[in-house]
Amino acid sequence: MVITFKESDGDGVRRVRLLTVTLRYDDLLADCAAAFAYELASLPLRIGRSPDEGPARVDGPARLVVPDRWASTAHCYIDRVGTSDVLYDEGSRNGTHVNGERVTRYHVLADGDVIEVGRTLVTYRVVDAAEAEALTAPGAVAAGPTRTCNPELAGIARDLRVLATSREPVLVEGEAGVGKETLARALHAWSGRGALRVVACDGVADGAFADSLDGGTVILDEVGRLGPSAQTTLLRALDDGRDVRWIATTSEALFATGAPLRADLVRSLAGYVARVPPLRRRREDLGTLGAWLLRAAGVARASITPAAGRALYLSPLGGNLRQLRTVLRAAATLAGDGPIDARHLPPLDVTAVPAAPASPDAPRAAPRKTAPTRDEIVGALEATGGNIVRTAECLGSHPRQVYRWIERHEIPLDRYRR
Repeated sequence: MVITFKESDGDGVRRVRLLTVTLRYDDLLADCAAAFAYELASLPLRIGRSPDEGPARVDGPARLVVPDRWASTAHCYIDRVGTSDVLYDEGSRNGTHVNGERVTRYHVLADGDVIEVGRTLVTYRVVDAAEAEALTAPGAVAAGPTRTCNPELAGIARDLRVLATSREPVLVEGEAGVGKETLARALHAWSGRGALRVVACDGVADGAFADSLDGGTVILDEVGRLGPSAQTTLLRALDDGRDVRWIATTSEALFATGAPLRADLVRSLAGYVARVPPLRRRREDLGTLGAWLLRAAGVARASITPAAGRALYLSPLGGNLRQLRTVLRAAATLAGDGPIDARHLPPLDVTAVPAAPASPDAPRAAPRKTAPTRDEIVGALEATGGNIVRTAECLGSHPRQVYRWIERHEIPLDRYRR
């Protein structure tokens, strides 16, 4: 489910706000994906419980409803304050959470925020309009065995479908476990080519490319691990004129100074470079991916408690899709017929789970009369994990003013968000 806010941010760049209903704690095998358009002029947008068991949808001119009995009928709403989208709780029974923290008054939304309404997770994104349009391109939402609601990955899938029937080489970059080979295999399937060969480049013998498939596809898995002699052999194979589609995958920075591959080989492999985002940058796909992984393991029913859901889905997921698969399958097996609980999860990277909100009795900074220094702003961001509302409280200011200071000092906010 995607709600789209279209506007110009005043700098001549048209950006799109995306709200994606990602998953439901009570049914991890449910597929929530569907797309709707929504105009900025109709804000505020209210979010609440659906009066029936139908799918999440826009109900009326300015209301998003979710089929969640834990959500209130009037749960929360999004409105515009200056140039920011701000989320307000409407006194909901179970509260509204953003990135694991309960919203006491309001939260200034930032790209990548995860909103919890009842037991439903909704991901908020801000992207360039050209990226968002990839979600509506024919077939672009298919990125291998699952579809995607992530604009960046949808753009890659759209481009690869255009290139599929050509023989142009493709280089797929990404962290370990993001699904690089899965995307490479999808490209081969779209191409209609016959034979497929996967070459593990770690320790490959010299001359391994001499029998490359004429008319087929060769996937070079972790091409950055090729030794010097094998690199020379591969470069000759790329230049020999045979009808072979070469797809190379790598988790290494091949375009950086001191990269493990010779520059002329990298240029020959990089007809198109697909940079697959890590899972922490595509949380809108967690529900679809999780359901696919559980079904593949033969799991017929699965749910998760809110505490375990926040611990898992808000963690860094440094192992990406591979880690999600391992954790979900084991946890679902341990849980049996009951919901996955925190005790069913292995130790996770807890640094990404936002700290508990400050106590109402905790001391707050007095309203300041002078602007903070860049170091003071950075220190507050580090202390709060990039939470703008809490940073504003530390600095004795308003969230909107904090955003202005961040822009003025060109501070990379993503670096401090946990």
